[in-house]
Amino acid sequence: MTKSRASSLKLNWLAWIGATVLLLIYGEAARLESTPTAMRLQLTPGTEVEIDTFRLFDNPLRMVLTFRADGCDQRPELGSWQGSKEQDGVMRLKPGATVRIRASLDDGQPPVVFEAMPMSGYCNGNSRGMTANLAVAPGVYRWPPPPETPALWLGFGMNRVHLNVLEVEQPIVGEFVTLTAPAALGLKVAADNVAWLVFGLFLKPVFLFTQSGWLLGLLLYTWVCWRRGDEEDETEEAPL
Repeated sequence: MTKSRASSLKLNWLAWIGATVLLLIYGEAARLESTPTAMRLQLTPGTEVEIDTFRLFDNPLRMVLTFRADGCDQRPELGSWQGSKEQDGVMRLKPGATVRIRASLDDGQPPVVFEAMPMSGYCNGNSRGMTANLAVAPGVYRWPPPPETPALWLGFGMNRVHLNVLEVEQPIVGEFVTLTAPAALGLKVAADNVAWLVFGLFLKPVFLFTQSGWLLGLLLYTWVCWRRGDEEDETEEAPL
């Protein structure tokens, strides 16, 4: 095999290896940033639990409570966004039973109190998003949330969040719910600093197709180069 052909072959293999490694890292980063964390929580004042959630990039903690419901039933005690009215910087919603949870980290940030907003999703349970933009009156929120709304920032690595249930109103006291810390990256919602990873959510089938095809082509090219090299060697060794 000639030096130029060997050099070309080496460059092609390095390109394939480099592209494969970069795509694997990109896809894994997207997977990590799109993986939510969930746990079961009893809504009893004084309940204290911890939830671990991983982040590659700094983003504020978000939480959602999912309540048990049959089919697509909507439980009236959880409130509703139906008929919401936004006017003069406030949003008026049908209030639900109060749930307030204090969240904190061991990194020196001040604790942040979150409140369950009225139900915003149903079917497969009734969901209520948590907000640190606390209601100024039952069902009345400053809208959009003002810049001074507190946030609990999750940093790089595993974050252990301490949760303390502060207040729960009847009739949901003592009820078990699913508390979810949504991922920073999703198809519908993505934080600004991880939005560039969204294509990684579709990468696996594309990655398998492109890299496998490239690999097969590279193996064929390698075989051809070696065959030509052997033929050239035989020609040079043949007697005149």
